[in-house]
Amino acid sequence: MINQVLFLGQDHGYSALKDSSNNCFISSVLEGKKLAVASDDTIEVKIGEKYYTITNQGKKLSGINKVRSQIDREIIKVLTLASIYKSSFEHVDDVQCNLCVGLPIQYYNQQCEAFEEYIKSACDNQIVSVNGGKEKLITINNITTIPQASGMPFLYEEEFKDIPNSVVIDFG
Repeated sequence: MINQVLFLGQDHGYSALKDSSNNCFISSVLEGKKLAVASDDTIEVKIGEKYYTITNQGKKLSGINKVRSQIDREIIKVLTLASIYKSSFEHVDDVQCNLCVGLPIQYYNQQCEAFEEYIKSACDNQIVSVNGGKEKLITINNITTIPQASGMPFLYEEEFKDIPNSVVIDFG
């Protein structure tokens, strides 16, 4: 069994999930397998025995609270696991993920704990395959949630420590 420890940043936006491995997934998911006539931008995700398709014809995130509704939670789960899968090395069987996720700063205090708990419970110890690829066991070792746009100083703490006044702008 080949293992990988993965450190991954994710931005769960309303229109797309973007990650630090340069993956971008539209925030729109349908239950079921990818259609035969589906375009190249659709992605089939298998979690356990259940299939989902990331496609612009799917259900979209509904609002500000990313874990309030069942549909939003399912979309977050599918996108999170697809991102981890696609960011891992192709030949690995077991992905141990340390995840850093950004939440909008104005909702950070209200959502941080619930979002972390949901990701940990929904995405930990899942068998995942994307587009018919090799099945991988994904384990969430650690999840850290930060206010969006503050990631730069956290990731580059050494570089920022000698700069007395720094501004981080998120054009996102």
